[in-house]
Amino acid sequence: MSQSWRNGPRHPLRWTAIAVAGAVGCVWWWSASDRGSPIPPTPTVPDTPTPGVTVTPPAWGSTADGSTSLDDDRCVTLGLAWLAAHQDPDGRWDGADFARHDPPDAPCSGPAQLVGIDPGLTALALTAFAANGHTHRYGTFKDNVDRGRAWLVSQLDAGGGLRPPHAPTTFNHATAACALADLYGRTKSARYRAAAEIAVSRLVATRHPDGAWGRDVRDVGNDLEATGWCVLALWTARSCELEIGGLDLALREALRWIESLVDSETGATLASTAPAGPAAFAPLTVTTATVVATLCRQLAGYRPDDVRLVRGRALLERWPGTVGVGREPLDLRARYFFAQGMLCGPYLAWAERRRGVRVAWLTEQRLDAGSERGSWDPGDAWGDAGGRVYSTAMNLMALGCFGYRYPKVFR
Repeated sequence: MSQSWRNGPRHPLRWTAIAVAGAVGCVWWWSASDRGSPIPPTPTVPDTPTPGVTVTPPAWGSTADGSTSLDDDRCVTLGLAWLAAHQDPDGRWDGADFARHDPPDAPCSGPAQLVGIDPGLTALALTAFAANGHTHRYGTFKDNVDRGRAWLVSQLDAGGGLRPPHAPTTFNHATAACALADLYGRTKSARYRAAAEIAVSRLVATRHPDGAWGRDVRDVGNDLEATGWCVLALWTARSCELEIGGLDLALREALRWIESLVDSETGATLASTAPAGPAAFAPLTVTTATVVATLCRQLAGYRPDDVRLVRGRALLERWPGTVGVGREPLDLRARYFFAQGMLCGPYLAWAERRRGVRVAWLTEQRLDAGSERGSWDPGDAWGDAGGRVYSTAMNLMALGCFGYRYPKVFR
C-alpha cells in the first residue's frame, strides 16, 4: 500500500508544489483585495443589466503611464465629496443656488451667472464621478450618481429634448447625451440605454446642413465649441455601440466643417464662426479652438501620421496646459479637451508633462478649511457663467482623463 503524502517519504517535488500553491494563493488574495481600492468588487445597487453583457468594475488609482498616487486620489476624492455635498435632494446640481447646502454663516462663493444650465452642470458632475471610477453600481458616490442620472433622464422629453424651463442650449443637450452614453458604456445598464439613444439621436437631428451645431438648438450660426461637445457625445455613443441612425455620417460632416476653419499656412484652428452670443459665452481663443479640433480629429479616427493631426498636435506641444498662451486667459474647456486628446493613448512619451500638469491643476484646488474645501474657484473664461460647480466638475473630468476615461480613443 502506498504511503500518504503527509507521513510517507518526502517527494522530490513536495516543496516545489507547496511554493507554487502559496504563490497562487498570494496572487488570488492580491486580486481579491483590489489593491486597497475603495470601489466594491461587485454591484450593491439593484439593477437590470443588458442581457449577455458582463460588467467589470473599473480600476482605481492607476494613471495613463501605469503609476499611482494616493495623494492625487485623495485630492480627487475631496473634490468629488464637495460635489456630493452640494447636490440637491432631487439629484440635480443647481449652479446658481448650490450654496444653500452650506452653513448660513459660511456659504461658498461662485454662483453660476447663466440661468437654465442645470442639466449641463449635472451632466458634467456625473461625468466627473464616472471619469474617476464611480457609477451607480460601485464607488463611494454611487448614490449621488444614481440620483443625478434619475433627475437628468426625467428632464428629457419624448423627443430627447430638454423640458422647460431649461435653456435649449447645445451645451445642455450635448453634455447630457454624452454623460448618459458614457455611463451606459461603463455599466451596460438598461436604465441608461434608452435615454442615451434618444438624447444622441436628437443631436444628430438638430445639426445644421453643413454638419455643425450652433450654441442654441434654434441658432442658425455655427459654433466650434458646441460642435466639439456634440462630436464628443457622438463618439461616446459609437464607442458604446448605441444604435443611432446617421451617427457616422454626422461625425464625417462635423469633421469636414471643422477642417474648414483651419488656417492652411499655420495649421491652427480659427475661432468659432458663430455670431456674437450672450456675454456669458466666452469666445474660443485660437489655442482652445485648436485643442477642440485636434481632439475631434482623434475621435474621428484620423491616422496618427495624418498631417492635419500632426500639425495640430505640434502647435499644442508648446501649450503649458495650465494657463493660456501669451495673453490668452485660462480656459477649462481647453484643459479638458487637452487632457483627453493629448495626455492619453500613443503620447506616452509625455509622461513627465502629464505629471507636471496634473500637479499644477491640483495646486489650484481649494484645500483650506471651509465650505469651499475640495472645489476649484471659477476663474477661467467661462467661470462666471458656469460658477463653482462648473469649474470643479471640469477640473475633475480633466484629472480623470489620466487613467480612467478615454484609453480606447487610440486603439
